Amino acid sequence: MGTSTVPGETKMRTGRLIALGATLVVMVAGAWAADKPDASVKTLLEKLKLKYEVDKDNDYALPYEFEDKRSQMVYVLSDTETIGEMKVREVWSIAGRYDGAVPADVTERLMTASRQLKVGSWEMDKDGEARVVVLVAKVPTTASAKTWREIIEAIAVSADEMEKELTGKDDL
Repeated sequence: MGTSTVPGETKMRTGRLIALGATLVVMVAGAWAADKPDASVKTLLEKLKLKYEVDKDNDYALPYEFEDKRSQMVYVLSDTETIGEMKVREVWSIAGRYDGAVPADVTERLMTASRQLKVGSWEMDKDGEARVVVLVAKVPTTASAKTWREIIEAIAVSADEMEKELTGKDDL
């Protein structure tokens, strides 16, 4: 590789590599289920008076019911990830499940929708042989209770709207 003549390009490349490395560390760190439910999440959810169940991965599952009789399950993970000195916790909700690859038109729709979101982003993940599309927000563990409520509700509403758009169903 030759020397760059674009001012700042070397710094940008180094910054991208550092960001990529940090992303990989965060992804690997979050790949396992929690050993036990995080008590601080329980305390937060009880303070917010939100109904929840602890699932098989020791995460908190929050059922949301809307006025139009639709519902959506939102998850608050027990495990945290660390970015520098900041700890974040994922809040997520599934909006679609596909056998095999997610169709290209759905992927394009999710990318467009991510740009319009105020919080979170659309991701794809595996669930056995199926693929799921998930709305994920990574929230600093130090966020206020009000902020947690707003983010949890935003994830529930946005994921439910996308599920309705993509599938026309209310299964998730």
